[in-house]
Amino acid sequence: MGAKYSRRTFEDSSEDCQRQKSILVRRFSLFTSPKSAVPPKAVPHITDEERQLLVDSFGNLKNSISQIGVLLFIGLFESHPEMQGFFGDIKDCPPHLLPQSKQLRTHALRVMGFIEKCISRIHTPERLDAIIRQLGRHHFKYGAPPGYIPLVGPQFILAIRMTLDPQWDAVTEDAWLNLFAYIAYGMKQAMASSSHPDLLTPTT
Repeated sequence: MGAKYSRRTFEDSSEDCQRQKSILVRRFSLFTSPKSAVPPKAVPHITDEERQLLVDSFGNLKNSISQIGVLLFIGLFESHPEMQGFFGDIKDCPPHLLPQSKQLRTHALRVMGFIEKCISRIHTPERLDAIIRQLGRHHFKYGAPPGYIPLVGPQFILAIRMTLDPQWDAVTEDAWLNLFAYIAYGMKQAMASSSHPDLLTPTT
């Protein structure tokens, strides 16, 4: 028997249809092309309701952290093969061997650890901003292209959708999109200020 969805599907109402269209537009405009190295002027916003939804949904991922991280990287390298070259210890690893790579697992756990820290700080924006900017400076130090930062979000979302289904819905996806837009904004801002202080977008 097929899985029964406990929440409304995208097609259940015109409101959900509009939300789905908005999500699709954001995926393609914000996340699929590494063009912009400078953060946008508008700071992405996460509502209080979305913050709590992120905490709740992440709590359901605890037993799948490693698997999600590996799926994230495999999807990232499949969609943007050039990105594998930025990871020195796995840059020459054949794609079919990546799922068994201990080095990839290490990177996966590191990324998932960062996401977990973000979730644990989601209700204290100043602490959340601090670790995001710290990671941005770290990536700048090691020469990561700022334009590739936003590409992680969609792969993470694709991975957790498989884990959270059938609890996954448009509202949950929008919350995660907002979080990753917020992370990408903060990291890009930190990277831009590290290289060109005049490019730093004021936060007030």
